[in-house]
Amino acid sequence: MHSIEIKETQQIGLKTLFEEIPKRLEKHKGWFALLRIDVFGMGYLNIINGFEKGNKILNEIQNRFLYYFKDVEIVTRAADEFIIFMEIPMKEEIPQLIERIHNLFLQPIENIHVFINGGISIFPIDGKDVCELFEKAGLALKEAKKKGPNVIESYTTLFEKHLSEVFKIENLIREAKQKDLFSFYYLPIFDLKTLKPWGFELLLRIVEKGGKVHPASEFINVLERDPYMKVIEEKIVKEVIEKSQKWNLPVTINISEIGLLTTHFIEVFSSNCKLKRCKIMIEVVERIIIKEFTRIIQVFEKLKEVIGGVAIDDFGTGFSSLGYLKELPFDIIKIDISFIREIPQNQKAKNIVEFIVELGKKLNVIVCAEGVEKVEQLEFLKEIKCDLVQGFLLERPLPASEIEKKYII
Repeated sequence: MHSIEIKETQQIGLKTLFEEIPKRLEKHKGWFALLRIDVFGMGYLNIINGFEKGNKILNEIQNRFLYYFKDVEIVTRAADEFIIFMEIPMKEEIPQLIERIHNLFLQPIENIHVFINGGISIFPIDGKDVCELFEKAGLALKEAKKKGPNVIESYTTLFEKHLSEVFKIENLIREAKQKDLFSFYYLPIFDLKTLKPWGFELLLRIVEKGGKVHPASEFINVLERDPYMKVIEEKIVKEVIEKSQKWNLPVTINISEIGLLTTHFIEVFSSNCKLKRCKIMIEVVERIIIKEFTRIIQVFEKLKEVIGGVAIDDFGTGFSSLGYLKELPFDIIKIDISFIREIPQNQKAKNIVEFIVELGKKLNVIVCAEGVEKVEQLEFLKEIKCDLVQGFLLERPLPASEIEKKYII
């Protein structure tokens, strides 16, 4: 595809978008789709290639939407995100629409392969006004980002799946509480120079009597709304303190947004760690840090009085600003698995990972690569002198008893 020139009059601002959509909804009586498209990792593309080239990429993307989607009613851009509003014959056309979007990014833009995420909401089934459609397309976009680059989610499909999944998860949690099925597994974190354990990441699991293991990603969002979560938090704190002291190695735990922004978890942690400094590392995903920056700083400063350190998890997942790094008291950067998966075939992913490792050295913090599953990935990380690695190539999550047999002398 070549660069496409589009008249300025075909582009509108975000404010005008919210004014124009109600007019279109009144004028036409049919199905409409509102799409929110986000450029994956745009902040790092800007850093590596320069903001001028980054802006050219964004302009070209907008031009492609305007040119190749003849049925588009409205296209606008807000920072790194594009909002598209268009009439569709029926909701069953959504798979074809998603395919059309993907086809626009098959060819490089400015000699760069661009990855995107997208969220779609449909009028009238997902919302009756522009605000509701915009919000639900945003929720679908958020879910798409969790799954990695080039994923586009429809809110309708997402919602239908969500209802069914929530019902199953609620039953699973109810059974886990009644039969005490909650368990702790540990994923080793290896020193890349020696390939010996540097520490371990605690992972919450539900293990059914038949042996089936459910990772926290399947149930944590539902469990966090359950009063029993406070009991789990207390068990987690006691577990990590016991294991970090027994093994004399760092143990890391992930703290959710709810856990960080409510006082109970922090109080339990502080009271249990008060008597002796614990070798415990707290992991917080980057998106939560950006969203609740001021509050997170306060929490981190309080926790660092009693714990071993703080890690930024899922680092590099699409935020444009790196300004928070100079303010936040942290000790470890964990490179998001989506970048590691692209190694060695994607040169841009390799460049980004190398940049993050160099950034860690400049900031005098430890860098850990998550999700290492191939020998080629491990060799590349050794070559660029990454500090720590974890992933199924080296070890899968294990119960504490097996960790002690294999790794604790």
